Amino acid sequence: MKFPHHRRWILGALLLGGCPAEAVQPGPEDPPAETMPARAAKPSNLASDEEVRFIPTFGTKTAQGWSVPIEAWVFEPEDDGPVRAATVKLIEEAMETKVDAVTSKRIAANLRPFMVDNERGKRLTIRAESTTTQVCKSGSDGRCSGVLLLPQTSPATLEVSVVLPAGDERHFAGRVFLLPDEGVSVLSDIDDTIKITEVHDKARLIENTFARPSRACPGVAALYRRWASQGAAFHYVSNSPLPLLGAIEQLIDDAGYPPGSLQLKPFRWTDGSFLDLLAAPEDHKQQVITDLIEQFEHRRFVLVGDTGERDPEVYATLLRSHGDRVAKVYLRDTGSMPNDALEARLGGVFEGLPRTSWTVFEDASEIQDELPAS
Repeated sequence: MKFPHHRRWILGALLLGGCPAEAVQPGPEDPPAETMPARAAKPSNLASDEEVRFIPTFGTKTAQGWSVPIEAWVFEPEDDGPVRAATVKLIEEAMETKVDAVTSKRIAANLRPFMVDNERGKRLTIRAESTTTQVCKSGSDGRCSGVLLLPQTSPATLEVSVVLPAGDERHFAGRVFLLPDEGVSVLSDIDDTIKITEVHDKARLIENTFARPSRACPGVAALYRRWASQGAAFHYVSNSPLPLLGAIEQLIDDAGYPPGSLQLKPFRWTDGSFLDLLAAPEDHKQQVITDLIEQFEHRRFVLVGDTGERDPEVYATLLRSHGDRVAKVYLRDTGSMPNDALEARLGGVFEGLPRTSWTVFEDASEIQDELPAS
């Protein structure tokens, strides 16, 4: 589809990596987000128009208690304006289908997290039960990463919240899960594994991300709930950019997936395009998974992904490098390639590995496997 020149730049900003006028503008280089040293717990230096979203994490056991990673995103929401309205219109035109008022509002709502002003230099003081401490300072992408140390008596799931200045009655909170070193974890991809995204088709990816209600992949939530009842913990890892955090958490709740940690990619318009940030999973996903496996020395892992992108290649590499820790690989067939081509691809990818170490499925209700022993 052809767009007038003066309007094409807006769609290019969204899909090809430019920076819309309302999006965060590049500024001087900042130090990365940093963990703050232990100090008196002053309130967070958060302005009244700035917000915090927590990314769910797992804490690990230490000799003194629990070490809890804090991952937060600090940003200032932006009002609707002409650039966002024009971008919504261009997405509607690019879909080449009639868009009703409800869909148009959905597109605008799903675009909103991509057009916020990330806040750098914000020091967050975090409270969890009786522990209050200044944990981290946000970097130029709004990410704030630190560690909260908790005593031995903490429960398995707890709330962490931001300590705000006096008179600020808002409440920014998130969940943290405390995970022992022993047991079994399900490490799950998101796009086309638990959520129908159709990443292999850019037009459908745009439609499924911005214009359609999120749809769960068939049978996966029931399978995950069964594994959760058998003691599994869940880690969701994706190449989806951070602004999709709210939509992904909503899908997990609505579809009945077990709660768990989330790993998403950082996002700034100056870092590249939205579509670029969904690509090349080896660079992001493989390192994240490797770090998780090595973080929990005595846990075993079940890896669940799909055939639409590079999950088979990533998971086969992990089977070879961490075979004693990876119990099984499951791959959802997205139908993005003919059966004979898929069989040839997977045969090459998993060459030399036991055929029992990986399974392909279309509907997760086909899988009757019990959770492997730890």
